[in-house]
Amino acid sequence: MSPFKKFLSYIKNMPSIEKFATFILFLVLIAYILSLLLVREYPQNLVFNLLKVAFSASLVGAIADTYAVFGLFHNLGPHTNILLKRRQALTEKVVEWVGEFLLSKEELLKELNKVNIQSFINHIDEEQLKLELEGFFINFFTNEFKKREKLLYEENSFLLKRLGAYLIKNFLEPAILNFIREEVPKVVENFFQDLKGDTYLNKRVNNYIKDILLKFVQENHEKLKEIARRRLEKLSDEEFVKSLKQASWRELQWIRINGTLLGFIIGLFLGILEVVFR
Repeated sequence: MSPFKKFLSYIKNMPSIEKFATFILFLVLIAYILSLLLVREYPQNLVFNLLKVAFSASLVGAIADTYAVFGLFHNLGPHTNILLKRRQALTEKVVEWVGEFLLSKEELLKELNKVNIQSFINHIDEEQLKLELEGFFINFFTNEFKKREKLLYEENSFLLKRLGAYLIKNFLEPAILNFIREEVPKVVENFFQDLKGDTYLNKRVNNYIKDILLKFVQENHEKLKEIARRRLEKLSDEEFVKSLKQASWRELQWIRINGTLLGFIIGLFLGILEVVFR
């Protein structure tokens, strides 16, 4: 495919917000060229001179912000392709969020202390009780994970948190939840094996299960972080960049648009100052 066709294909597949930001850039470019022509024809016209300065600053802002946005994801020269160059640091930050925020040992312990498991022992059928306990604790860990995942994803004012939350949602969540579904039944089975013949089950079950689950969290906390790390490291560079784009591309296009508008306002203001102090 020729470069021109590749360019047309890229334009066609652009998200609408990117098309809008690009359209504004070209619109400002055309407006700047027209203002140059008007100033050449009417060099003493104050309005045309002000527009030339304003559109000049707006064009600089649009180009600079476009370069900065695309430079985050692509190699456009020195100090660009930043996210790929900082991939390891971002991966470690996401792993840290998984271990210290989404599945924090301290927070899980607080939630466990609120749980009353005593009601489960009213079941006579041991197998049914096992299933109930498995379902309960799978839901407990899953809900705790998703609750904190939602809180992290809502922190969209900070770009790094936004990107990390997206990676967690789309790449780590299935692996971590699958790990929980596999390990909880083993914990429940071990619990029943340990309590075989225990006549004080009704009195001890609440604290005993909490102790078992706390031990489970302590022993598997690092495993969960390792699952997250391995899952992210398996992504190719192309998949990694694509996922980060999907998480932040819309907001970044607004940076381009805002930079264009802000450049126009600042340019107009500087043009007025130049006229006033001439």
